[in-house]
Amino acid sequence: MYKDLTLRLQNNFYFSLREGHYKNIKPKVLVGKLLLTEQGKIPEDYKFHCFNGVPKFVQVDVSRFSDPKRSVCDINWNLLDIACHFPKHGPVKRPDSLEEILSIAGKLASQFNYCRIDLYSVNNKVYFGEITFSPGAGFSKFHPLSVDMEWGELIDL
Repeated sequence: MYKDLTLRLQNNFYFSLREGHYKNIKPKVLVGKLLLTEQGKIPEDYKFHCFNGVPKFVQVDVSRFSDPKRSVCDINWNLLDIACHFPKHGPVKRPDSLEEILSIAGKLASQFNYCRIDLYSVNNKVYFGEITFSPGAGFSKFHPLSVDMEWGELIDL
């Protein structure tokens, strides 16, 4: 494991996919708490796509490390007919803490034209995952393809 971490610390993500925001970040190892549901499973990953500081869509990644699938909903938790990178999962349970999660996502996104805010809800506590400015390095394709244009038009540049 030490050798693997040493190699990772020598890797600058900018050079692999040219994501400019990684260029001047010094690699570090961060260790966070392992989040598990009451059933001992990895929780759903709520990824809020925020446009001009406002959460508009949430993708929910399910069984991320075994049989990954993804659902995409609007912020009212209506399932949308969208697939991106992983196969569609179908309806997912609305988290009890959705209003709090949306509030946190909006606050974190408030300074950005576009970002994706990743959060977890475990035992009614909200945990921060990451802020991403170019999910999938910008290479993930939407199905239907029209979603790419629709979401892009939501960004004020």
